Amino acid sequence: MQSGKRTKPGAVSLTWIDVRSDEEEREVKERGLQVVTEMAQMPGFIGWVGPVVDRRMFTVTAWEDPENAAPLLRGGPHQEAMNRVFQTGLGEAVFTSVWVPHHANAMWVRCTACGRMADYERLDGKCRCGQTLPEHPSYW
Repeated sequence: MQSGKRTKPGAVSLTWIDVRSDEEEREVKERGLQVVTEMAQMPGFIGWVGPVVDRRMFTVTAWEDPENAAPLLRGGPHQEAMNRVFQTGLGEAVFTSVWVPHHANAMWVRCTACGRMADYERLDGKCRCGQTLPEHPSYW
């Protein structure tokens, strides 16, 4: 899910849960959809991806700032899902975290006039050939 924002992420939250059955996987997917729907309305939300590898279900969410994720802990579908994990036995193991970028490399965009890649931010949206670069895609 993307918000459409072209903002460079200031934080990424990473969550995973190991499920024990197809039934638990279905429940986590349903709860995850509720959580991502809630997140999409939150200030600072940039985008979300939810890959599954074997029985490990991940969520990786991009935020403008690390504090943007904090309201998830105060109630709503995310808190309900965490209660389900810790109070009534959903899943086998779980990990949650918020990461702040050490560094972010350049956003390279191909110039439509000369065909070269250009560092969008450093060149302020202009290619060295003088052409205005296409708008850069979202980071997430």
